[in-house]
Amino acid sequence: MVTISLDEYGEFEKNENKPLFIAGLIFDDLDKDDEVLAERARIKSYYKKAISDVENTLVESGEYTGSELMYPRDLHSNGNRDRDRNVIKPVKLKISETLSEFIEYGTYNQNPLKGEDDKELPKRKGMYHLFVIIKSADGKKKLLSENAGMLANDEWAANRYFHMASTVVNRLIFHNPLYPDGHASSINIDIATRATGSTRFMDPELRQQFEEQAYSDNIYNQNSDYGYYKIMTPDIYRTLIAQEMVSSDKINVKIDKLNVSSIKYNANRENMEFLYLSDSICSVLGYRLYRYNTCADDWLEDIVDRVKQLNPQNEKYGIWI
Repeated sequence: MVTISLDEYGEFEKNENKPLFIAGLIFDDLDKDDEVLAERARIKSYYKKAISDVENTLVESGEYTGSELMYPRDLHSNGNRDRDRNVIKPVKLKISETLSEFIEYGTYNQNPLKGEDDKELPKRKGMYHLFVIIKSADGKKKLLSENAGMLANDEWAANRYFHMASTVVNRLIFHNPLYPDGHASSINIDIATRATGSTRFMDPELRQQFEEQAYSDNIYNQNSDYGYYKIMTPDIYRTLIAQEMVSSDKINVKIDKLNVSSIKYNANRENMEFLYLSDSICSVLGYRLYRYNTCADDWLEDIVDRVKQLNPQNEKYGIWI
């Protein structure tokens, strides 16, 4: 069984000269029983160890007086600038320093990882492949044509993300050279949903495009005036996969589990491990790309190098533009 997980990097609804890509992982359990469950435990243990080491360093420095660091909360920003600087930045740095070893070997600082019971977790039997789809300088020209309607034009509303996400999902599941027909016994899919930021602060022209495409304005909760548009939902991904299954005549592809959910960083969320790992992969691949270079060709070259550094012993990866 293979597990596919993806996340994204960049602001897809803006036309800026900055890198935009969708990236993630394929974890192949090599048909070993309970290997996916064991890998989820390894991911969780890896992050806990990295966060613990960061906390110890901060406490020893005497410069940190905040609350205890926690997994998974301190993997991600909540918008607090002080916390971003004092906690999130060193955590992300520690992950960038150790992620390659974990992806290759399932270890941390060359030591086996331990489970919740403090017992050593079994040695990894499966393996990882990484993938990236990056927006080229020109994008898909036929989708940028002045004749393209609002439902097709790449620069309308959330079309660009929709086109790229549907492309990468279909390639990974139905047109993956690593897994020709019948090779993967079954597929697990862990994908993050996607939504816009607050509609209150959205560019008026962009908001009009969403309205013309009949997007519904959603409210975060009953006590909030935070409105947003849902871009990629479980229903959309399910429809895309089913449509490609029929149109490509690959109805025998077995989707064992389809998990499409928002990435949450609170302690009571389960089955988020591969999504956290995809998020980390995107962060490492995208770190300061646009500060060093200014065009897609250079970004692509840097991303290829970073993928190789993350998983040097496995040359089977996918890079698409």
